[in-house]
Amino acid sequence: MKIRKLVVLDKNEFSEEQKEELRKLADQFVIFDDMPKEDSEAIKRIGDADAIIVCWYSVNKDILDSCPNLGYMGVAATGYEWLDADSAVQKGIVVTNVPAYATEAVSNYIFKQLEGFDIENKTLGIIGLGNIGTRVAEIGKSRNMNVIYWNRTPKQAGFQAVGFDEVFSKSDIITLLVKLNSGTEKLVKNSNLDSVKKGSIIVDVVSPKLFEDVDYVIKLMGSKDIKLILDFDPDSKLSELSKTNRNIIYSPNIAWRSEKSIFNLHQITVENLKSYAEGKTQNQVK
Repeated sequence: MKIRKLVVLDKNEFSEEQKEELRKLADQFVIFDDMPKEDSEAIKRIGDADAIIVCWYSVNKDILDSCPNLGYMGVAATGYEWLDADSAVQKGIVVTNVPAYATEAVSNYIFKQLEGFDIENKTLGIIGLGNIGTRVAEIGKSRNMNVIYWNRTPKQAGFQAVGFDEVFSKSDIITLLVKLNSGTEKLVKNSNLDSVKKGSIIVDVVSPKLFEDVDYVIKLMGSKDIKLILDFDPDSKLSELSKTNRNIIYSPNIAWRSEKSIFNLHQITVENLKSYAEGKTQNQVK
């Protein structure tokens, strides 16, 4: 399938070699290195393109309605909850993402943050046994931790599967590693948190939106001496509270940012587009 016009919509970290690969895939190639200031600018940038790559900007239904030639949208990220993929699919637009590009980086980040705690022989609970969850489980097991997990679908993984609430009631360290989407938003209920042990550690490298009520999490920190290890965008009460609360270890969405991960992210984005052009789409999200 020949791509007539390809637009990289926003801020990106494609290498010069990767840009050249993209250039060869389309008759016309336009790349932007900054963020559109508003939707009208995003619409102007896309114009009559039939394929776009999006790294950060939230492409919504209004933008899609204004760009009727689009047939492909490559998301240079794993999560895509911040853009309207449902509307894109309804319009017949192929949407792809990039899974598993930062497995080692995120897993290593988690255990780096746990270095100040005694974790040997403790129970590590994992919510979501995907690529990162599996790697976290492997590292935990190698460090003499008792690993338990919950996953929405059964896994033959060599680790002990338990009920969702059991992860919270039995674990000393709870890691939240599911993807954020409409099915996982507010996945962790207040009632789940009621069962956690005193002095437990909760690791969330996804989003504060996984919690039913962030205020309840804050209250729990006081009543049960819960500690939090967090890595997500700095737009929540928890990230703000980290400035004054020593029980919160916070970083602004950097767990994934190793040099290798950044390269992998952009290279898989290129490969996704190549696959689409060859008529055998990979990593299609819906």
